[in-house]
Amino acid sequence: MKKLLLSTMVVASLFAANSNTTDVQNQINSLKSQIQKLQKQVNQNKNLSLSNMKKVNPIKSNNHLYWSYDIRTSLDFIDYKLTNGDTKTNNVLSNRVILKAFNKPAPNLLARLTLEANS
Repeated sequence: MKKLLLSTMVVASLFAANSNTTDVQNQINSLKSQIQKLQKQVNQNKNLSLSNMKKVNPIKSNNHLYWSYDIRTSLDFIDYKLTNGDTKTNNVLSNRVILKAFNKPAPNLLARLTLEANS
C-alpha cells in the first residue's frame, strides 16, 4: 500500500511539474517578445535623437559657461581711544562675493568674467 501511494504521488508530481514548466515557458516567450518590442522602440528613439543631435551640435559645440564663486564674511571688532580719553568700540560686518565665469567658444577664443561685490 505504501509503495502504491508513493508511486502515485511521484507520478502526480511529475504531471504537476510538467504543467508548471509549460506555464513558465509561455511566460518566458511572452517576456522575450516584450523585450524585442522595447528594443525596437529604444533603437527608434536613438535614431531620432541622433538625427536631432547632428543638427544641434555644430551650433552648440563648446558653448558651456563655467561658473565659480567665493563668498567671504568677516566680523571685525574695533576698539580705539580718542584724544579726550573716551573709548569707542565698533563692530564691522563685511561681506564679499566674487563670481567668476569663463567660456571657450572656439579653440583660440577665451572669454572671462569677474564680478565682485563688497558691503
